[in-house]
Amino acid sequence: MLGAAFKPNSDDIRDSPGPEVAQRLHDLGAVVTVTDPKALDAVAKVRPDLPTEADPIRALTGADGGASHRMGRILCSPTPQKLLQW
Repeated sequence: MLGAAFKPNSDDIRDSPGPEVAQRLHDLGAVVTVTDPKALDAVAKVRPDLPTEADPIRALTGADGGASHRMGRILCSPTPQKLLQW
C-alpha cells in the first residue's frame, strides 16, 4: 500500500482508507506492506500486525502489484523504474 495518510506529507491516518484496505487484504491472506514517508508510526500503533517499510522501492521489491488510495491507482508488476514514472 503506497501511502497510509489521508493526504501527502501528513501522519494523520484517521480518515484514510489505506490502513483499513491493507488490513482487509492482509486478513484475506495477501502479503501486504505499507509504505508512507510520514505515517508509518501511526500505522504501527493502530495496525501492529501490518508490515511497514519506509523505502517504497524496498516495499515493492518482489511485489505483484502496488496500490495507492490517494491516487486511486494500481501499479502492476512494479519495478523501481515504473515506480519513479508512476
